[in-house]
Amino acid sequence: MKILHIAAALVGLSFAAPAHAGIYNIDFASMAIGNEGSIEGQYIDLGGLGVTATSSHHAYLDDYSGGRPAGLGVCQVLSVSGNCSPSSDDNITTGEWVTLTFSRAVEILAGAILRDDNHYNVSTSSSTLLVTALLSGLGSTGPIEFTFNQAHNGSSSPYLVDAITIAYGGSNPSNFYLSSLSVASVPLPAALPLLGAGLVGLGLVAGRRKKAIAAA
Repeated sequence: MKILHIAAALVGLSFAAPAHAGIYNIDFASMAIGNEGSIEGQYIDLGGLGVTATSSHHAYLDDYSGGRPAGLGVCQVLSVSGNCSPSSDDNITTGEWVTLTFSRAVEILAGAILRDDNHYNVSTSSSTLLVTALLSGLGSTGPIEFTFNQAHNGSSSPYLVDAITIAYGGSNPSNFYLSSLSVASVPLPAALPLLGAGLVGLGLVAGRRKKAIAAA
């Protein structure tokens, strides 16, 4: 399977200080244009952040239909040509889930766009999905129920996340595609290693002075 190299313009990438920190709109709908098919286990390079999609079956990019985009779903059976069979079984439905694992910890931001079976934006819907997050250094949450509307409009998470799983379910479940998701990478600020080195240096100097005084 090929590695997807997505141009910065395609994923809506904008950088902020320090170097390599930034906000990424992971636009699965745009990735699917002319590239429909399974991306199960593939590493997607977003130009500073990597993401790997795994699922209950085959993480699947669905292209436009009826002039409308779709995004990331799940396909249970792939044909010999690599297309989903049947073609209608490529959204996230009963018993299915997809996990996004990031190359470094991210903060999940507001801005998930969800689409229904017919590729219409349903981000204002009261239908539900289940979300489980692998919090960096803290273990797993959930699964927690969200409405499509909450997933679209929710405030940013106060936690850093190594991976996130979205699944069909909840009290009012409905089929959906994940069209896009906004995250912010939060690497160790570039100044901290320098600060740490400076503190170590000061400690060594203080230790030498104590030894010199004791020897005098």
